[in-house]
Amino acid sequence: MMPANQSRRYVALDGLRGIAAVLVVFYHLQVSNHFTHNLFFRNGYLAVDLFFLLSGFVISSSYSHRIKSMPDAMRFIGLRFFRVYPMHLATLLVLLGLEFLKLYSQSSGIITASDRPAFTGPNSWASFIANLGLVQGLGIFNYLSWNAPSWSISCEFAAYLVFALTAAGGLFRSKILILLLSLAGLGGFCFVAFTHGDLNSTYDLGIVRCLAGFFIGACIFQTTQDSRFPKLSQTFISSGQLTLVLLFFLIAGTISDAKIVAVVPVFIGWVLLFQSDTGILARVLTTPAVQYLGKISYSVYMVHYVFLYVEAIVLKRIFGIPSLFDSTMHVPVFQTDRWTGDFILAASLIGIVVISGITFRLIETPSRIWGREMVFGWSSRARTLQQES
Repeated sequence: MMPANQSRRYVALDGLRGIAAVLVVFYHLQVSNHFTHNLFFRNGYLAVDLFFLLSGFVISSSYSHRIKSMPDAMRFIGLRFFRVYPMHLATLLVLLGLEFLKLYSQSSGIITASDRPAFTGPNSWASFIANLGLVQGLGIFNYLSWNAPSWSISCEFAAYLVFALTAAGGLFRSKILILLLSLAGLGGFCFVAFTHGDLNSTYDLGIVRCLAGFFIGACIFQTTQDSRFPKLSQTFISSGQLTLVLLFFLIAGTISDAKIVAVVPVFIGWVLLFQSDTGILARVLTTPAVQYLGKISYSVYMVHYVFLYVEAIVLKRIFGIPSLFDSTMHVPVFQTDRWTGDFILAASLIGIVVISGITFRLIETPSRIWGREMVFGWSSRARTLQQES
């Protein structure tokens, strides 16, 4: 039986995940304001690629040497299912309830027929079934649907399946395979960038982005754990962290075409340099506030679209602030002045963090505990809470 996870926790990488989650929120929060209307934040979707790399690294550190058979692989899939699916299902059901409310409002004349009819377009019953089966991001539809950011969760779960088979086959012991996976990952990112025009591909080539990032992250772990991998000095780590952050701002703030793929080596460098939990910027990422964001980052990612969806309804129906619907990004675009937009931006971030803290405590944590009990057949609550699933 696959033993309980005894791997170390990468504290700075947890904080980095929290910062990335906030960047995704700002990317989707489309409102005129004095802060986020620039190319850097329009490239905020790149945080998803960072998520994929971080996930591959952390999952590989926890499981690559512990999955030795198909039963181990199945237990791993069970753990990951209980880690990601409950929050996905919860947000999906909330949106389903809102769609029924829309159906009632349209049939009773509360809202006009000019609004998109309920259960049509991206919120059709067919796309709901696909979301329920967690396959909505695998090229089944040519649009984002329901909880739009969940396309990446669909792709990541597919990556879990590929990872489990790779680990169960003992393939991570092959240095040649690790090299080939790394090259394939880099090639995958280049393919997406030059096919799509940038890296912001979701329902179509999103699975390529996911597999590329996930397995590059996994290969970083396999490579850096080799005893022959050079030990880096504190001076090099700190200067490298600062240099890469500056490079990220330069790339994300000035590039909007296929050359944005240059950000991938920056992300690779971050994972390499922050995994030690040392260095000047790692200390920032390990502060309590950033760590809290890292802890609730999955909830932030899954909750924020639902929050924006409800917020658009409230602002329009109660406060008279109109919003348009961006069919490409599948998000509301608030129509207001910049000063009001500043307030909406700050209030939205606070609201999303507060609600995410609640969903982390009421949905994520209990489902993780229940998942371990289901998979391993034991119910030590204290032990479960100390371990990453």
